Amino acid sequence: MTSPKKSSKINVTQSEMEGGCNAPLLFPIEGPLRLRLHMNYSFDTELASEIGVNEAVIFQNIYYWIRKNEANNKHFYDDCYWTYNSITAFQELFDFWSPSQIRRILSKLIKKKYLKTANYNKKKYDRTLWYALGESALSFLRNHKIHLTKSEKGLDDIVEPIPYINTDINTDKKTHIECISQVIDYLNKKASTAYKHTTADTQKHIKARINEGFKLEDFRRVIDVKCAEWLEDSKMSVYIRPKTLFGPKFESYLNQKNGKKTDDIHNRYQDFEKTKNKLFGRANE
Repeated sequence: MTSPKKSSKINVTQSEMEGGCNAPLLFPIEGPLRLRLHMNYSFDTELASEIGVNEAVIFQNIYYWIRKNEANNKHFYDDCYWTYNSITAFQELFDFWSPSQIRRILSKLIKKKYLKTANYNKKKYDRTLWYALGESALSFLRNHKIHLTKSEKGLDDIVEPIPYINTDINTDKKTHIECISQVIDYLNKKASTAYKHTTADTQKHIKARINEGFKLEDFRRVIDVKCAEWLEDSKMSVYIRPKTLFGPKFESYLNQKNGKKTDDIHNRYQDFEKTKNKLFGRANE
């Protein structure tokens, strides 16, 4: 049995990367140290000759984290070890590429079966992709050994996978404020209220729902539904407020069939009261 062929590796600095050479960040650094003034990158040349430099860059980064998870016995599903990441997070790691470029690179890797994807997210609305080695990658690795640096070989260290960033909603502060402003403007218009989008408590509830993946149209639907249900009810109208509408019951309100549930019950109760009064009235005559 022949031993796997050891491929060569190219190291370049951040300044060289900006000059046009592409290679993966094998150790994503968080916090202040992410000022990558002279960060070294590397990629496997044998792999690059088969699938292209850009694809080799992304593949080696994903391969690294899959190996880490395998060493830590984490994220093992359907007979494979996986890692996950969003396009936004990839773009933060490889800021010399645009999100569209990263999508094309990943699509090529998937099409050529170097990667396969799945979704093992706990929340149904979370569409962040998970990645495992595909058939072509396994075939390549049987005959080639991707070179790892000394620090990379310490795979027994407990290391978290690539940080998750939800791409379904932009968590940029400016975007949050714009969304909150539109939500409150719509509420004030529908309910004739005068809430401010700058209030800390109001922002807290809306941001919590945004971070769960809900969008502007979801907020508008909840406002429509609960205004139809509560606005004309003197007892319930006080609850047409951000704290209630956008609180923990938000998803239940969103999935409510219509906004007339309380009104229908109230009307039936009123009809019952009228009938009862008539019956008792006749009995007392």
